[in-house]
Parts: sequence; structure tokens; C-alpha cells
Amino acid sequence: MQKLSISSIITRSFTTLKDNFAAFFMISILMKVITLLLMMALGVYDLMKVGMMSPADMAQTPGGLFGSYASLMLATIAPSMLALGMITVGTVAYLQGDPTTIGDCIKQALRKSVPLIILGLITGFAVSFGMMLLIIPGLIILAVWFVAGPVLMIENSGVIKSLTRSMALTTDARGMIIALVALIFIVSLVVSSITLFLVMSFGIIGSVILTAVDALFLAYGCIVCVVVYMDLKNAA
Repeated sequence: MQKLSISSIITRSFTTLKDNFAAFFMISILMKVITLLLMMALGVYDLMKVGMMSPADMAQTPGGLFGSYASLMLATIAPSMLALGMITVGTVAYLQGDPTTIGDCIKQALRKSVPLIILGLITGFAVSFGMMLLIIPGLIILAVWFVAGPVLMIENSGVIKSLTRSMALTTDARGMIIALVALIFIVSLVVSSITLFLVMSFGIIGSVILTAVDALFLAYGCIVCVVVYMDLKNAA
């Protein structure tokens, strides 16, 4: 298998985001707003404090810490997986020289919303559990199932087949995927932390700004996932 280039993936993903900025940002900001609404409804986000409840506060909720964590996972994973599905359709079409409409992206993702969300919950809880086991197992699981979402959308696979297909595609690229994810995570963490520090006293306006920044990284992360999938598929 041809070795994947991190710099090439980052560059092509940025170009894809730039050329489809309006559509992809609109999708991401919508999903981020839905995430915030779900988190507020489930009691794990404080809008005025521009942040999630502390573990101590979560422990005082009716569902306790575990219930709050499960609610948080559902509220963040479901919209993010829908965003991944929508952006996958648009990115693949763009890379193949046949751009599609935002309406078609939304329509195709909604048709597969249930398996997408189930896939996201499986991978999300598995990665989280792995992270609790000294981090390394979580990173390995993340790398193994990194392209399961695009596989489900593009190859019309079910949840289990998408996971096994991703496992096969990423066999020789897991180290690169971990390095790529770590790089993007560090950049997003630094930018988000700086943004939070600057806007945390702005109340609702601060939440809006922070949500917009998070939406940009969500869109970019989805594109990176699709570009890696396309490279792995073409190199297989």
C-alpha cells in the first residue's frame, strides 16, 4: 500500500473546506447548534457560563455522573455523525469533480441517520473506554475505525461491515492516522482554549463565537476523515 502523506491530507482537506466553505460550515454550525440544544435539554451545558457542567455538578443530577456522561455522549455524537454523513457526500462529490448540492448532502445523510448514529455511539464509547485504559488502546481503536463513517455512507455498508471494512483499510496506516488526529486535536485544543479565554465573560455571545469555532473544526475533521478514506481506498 502506498504511504499516505499527512501534509498532503491536511492541504487537500483545507482546500476542500475553502472551496465548499458556505455549505460545509452551514452543515456544521447547524449540527453544533443541535448539539448545544440537546446538551442544554439534558442538563449538561451551562449557556451563561459558556461550558459544560463540572463532574461534581453532573454527579448531582438525577442520572448521576454516568447518566450525565451518557447524555453528553449522545448529544455530541448524534449530530456529529450526521455532519460527517452530510460532509462525506459533499467531499466525495467534490474530489471526484462532480459537486453536489447541500440539499442532496442532507437528504442522503438523513436516509442513513440511524446506522450513522449507532456507528458513532459504538465507536465513541469504545474509544472513550480505551482512553481510560492508559489512552493508547483508545487511540488504536480510533485509528482502526477511523473511516467507518465514510465507508457506511459511500459503500452502502451496514454498521458491522463498515467497522470491519475500516479495520481492513487502515491496517497499514494506523500510525499515520494517530499522528494526524493528534496534530489536529492539539491545534483545535489550542485555538478553542484561546477562544474560550477571550469570550468566556461574554455570556450568550461568547457561546455563539465558541460554537462557530467548534463548527469549523468539525467540518475540517469530517473532511480529513473522508480524504483519508479516499486515499486508503485508492491505494488498496
